Amino acid sequence: MQSIQTFYNGTYYRSRLEARWAVFFDEMKIPFEYEPKAFKLKDKYTYIPDFCLLSSSPDTVPTQVDPHSPHQPVAVWIEVKPKNPTNKEAWKVETLSRQLPETEVFFFIGQPTKPFASGHGILKFLNGEVHPLKQGMVQCPKCGYIGISTATQITDEQDFCPDCQDATLSFETEQLTFAYATAQATVFPDPPIPHEDTHE
Repeated sequence: MQSIQTFYNGTYYRSRLEARWAVFFDEMKIPFEYEPKAFKLKDKYTYIPDFCLLSSSPDTVPTQVDPHSPHQPVAVWIEVKPKNPTNKEAWKVETLSRQLPETEVFFFIGQPTKPFASGHGILKFLNGEVHPLKQGMVQCPKCGYIGISTATQITDEQDFCPDCQDATLSFETEQLTFAYATAQATVFPDPPIPHEDTHE
């Protein structure tokens, strides 16, 4: 199926799927940039990841980046795909993760929807190695920390929040549920028509 270029919040996205993930990130108050950088890979390939997020620690997706934090923010790169990546697509992400040591590169597979839905999953690459499938975003219901879970089913017990250490991470907070629903329900407008100056 051919991708549909989609206009959202002042940006042209190459596909409707990418635009829906942008809606999700906005609803979760996750700062991001769309296609901010092209990377030169070996064999003269150029690769542009879809999204860049900033994170203060591994498996963390921040709601904000504190410039005074002792943790230096690091880039987290995300490639969005409607289904499992091809060998060539996986090679690009694996190669980028080798070129950027200690930097996480993810495939977000499928629509932004509740974890464990059919066709949904997250693959993580770090230092050229693929990690087991991660099932989705989790959030601390108390402090708002957002991370990516390795649980194998939604009923698995989650870890305590690494930020406040006082609440169990959840797949189904009110904010996550609303963000998924909004991303799915958003109707995207037609792109604006460029204004033409007319001089008599």
